[in-house]
Amino acid sequence: MERKAKKTGKELTFNFFESNFKDVLRCNPILETRIDTFMKNVALKFQTPQVNLIRRAVIVGAVAHQNNEIKIKRYRKEGNNDGNSTPYFIHPLEMAETMIPSSKEGPTFDWITIVATLLHDVPEDVKLNGIEGKEDWLTTIEGIFKDSGYQYMLTSIIDGVTERKLPRHNENAETEKLYQRLEVTPMYKMITSYLNKGGIRSTKGTVTHIDWEVKKSIAEVVYNLEYLFISATQTPEKLRIFFIKIADVWHNLQSPEWVKDIKILRGRIAAGLADLLGWDAMRDKIIVSLAKITDVTAPFSPYIDNKNKILFSEELESLAAEEMSADINIVKVIIPRMFAKLFIQSATVSGGYPLPHSNKKNPILKIHGEKITLPQPEIRVTMPVKQIENFRKKLGNIRIKIDDSRNEKGTSTIFIEYRESLMEILANLLGRKRIDFIVSPGNRNSFMLRIEDNQPHIIDMFTSQNNKISPAQIPELGLLHNDFLQENMSLSSTHIQALIGFCYEPSLIGQVGEGIVPVFHLASGKLFFLPKTLSVKEASDICGIPELKASYSGQTLWDLYDTDYKQSQALKRIIEV
Repeated sequence: MERKAKKTGKELTFNFFESNFKDVLRCNPILETRIDTFMKNVALKFQTPQVNLIRRAVIVGAVAHQNNEIKIKRYRKEGNNDGNSTPYFIHPLEMAETMIPSSKEGPTFDWITIVATLLHDVPEDVKLNGIEGKEDWLTTIEGIFKDSGYQYMLTSIIDGVTERKLPRHNENAETEKLYQRLEVTPMYKMITSYLNKGGIRSTKGTVTHIDWEVKKSIAEVVYNLEYLFISATQTPEKLRIFFIKIADVWHNLQSPEWVKDIKILRGRIAAGLADLLGWDAMRDKIIVSLAKITDVTAPFSPYIDNKNKILFSEELESLAAEEMSADINIVKVIIPRMFAKLFIQSATVSGGYPLPHSNKKNPILKIHGEKITLPQPEIRVTMPVKQIENFRKKLGNIRIKIDDSRNEKGTSTIFIEYRESLMEILANLLGRKRIDFIVSPGNRNSFMLRIEDNQPHIIDMFTSQNNKISPAQIPELGLLHNDFLQENMSLSSTHIQALIGFCYEPSLIGQVGEGIVPVFHLASGKLFFLPKTLSVKEASDICGIPELKASYSGQTLWDLYDTDYKQSQALKRIIEV
């Protein structure tokens, strides 16, 4: 479903932007240098037609932002203590740079994602030559990229990323209904709970009162997250919206002095979403950025002073990298031993950082004996599905002795303990084989070991190296969908709100979303978050699950739940049909 174009009669041609481009570069030499470096990298990664489209987006974005008639928005970080200002277009440019890594490591996204990233803030922020507002700018962008054949897909993606302004309280009856709906959502409750626990700036353990301005801010966050998730889950192609927003959240964390509590929470959601999408490199970047601001080792990131941990910093990065490198080397030794009687094919090993959840206690990184706000590394091993299936049949705790020059005895005993998690349960439910372990290497810090199959991830649909991947090949699309969109907006909202909360904390649906029942359809491989009051027949008809009413006709979904279930383990009580 593409964006329906609304002709406003106002648009600028590409000639206008091209004729002003040189003047913009002349006035912003730092921008000229950055664009030159960026385009050289683009030329190495793309064919000439795609290079030209990306260059076109660079010209439009640079001129739009740097000639913005709202002059205060021409620069970011205006008023920094050092007196420096950064041309605004550096923001989308640096986001795009993370999607086209200069090194051989990391995926390169397709040109559609890059162009949408470069232009994502124009409709929201820019007024130029009579063009102002979302519809004017989307019409302009459609005209400029008409020859690509993807102009409507581009503007649908940009539209999905664009932030919405929430109307003021008491504006009219409809506005009040909107606020009332937002304030009872699981996500709103979770954010207020987060702030009540002290957020990251509070010097107290709890906050006893949240004023109306903060409440409006919370409602606006929920409002925009809901729109983001609804937009991105309309079709597999529009999942590009998620990648752009994740990069946006990461970039906004690079200036800690400008980061507020709710942006920390957004960062946490973005990291969880990046994990589901398979964007491991960005997930790790966000977690490291958050660790420099707050405690990332706990689900609600409480104020670090209450946990006696040292805030992670650039000075500690090399020591953390050494820790990860040592853990990777241990895994490279133990994996062949763990799978001793199984032939290992195409196993790859990489390092990253885990996102902690309330049901899973991750090892905490210690440097020189001091606890740090960054979690101990997680080492990931990917291998063919069959290898994991065969290994799971013999699953158990393992002891392995390895050579270790740092130990006086010359050897160390590695204890490998199976540790089930909600994310592992979800992955296996959706069809991705995964096993989680905690590895205790004798005299060193313990770390997480994650073994999973090498089926494609969602990110593989949008990278130039893997553009032949079909959505049917990706297990996680069973979660990141919104099949209610046309039929029932109320159910769509329930599902999306639970999905947002799930990206932050998997057990949230059992903590503040106790009215939600997860239903998994085995035939389609899809997971639905449904209200508990929905009848079995309604759920069966709306979700297209005939097996549900055939087996349980005449009951509500809540009736199918074990009344003694543990709320924090909601996914372990999922209804599978």
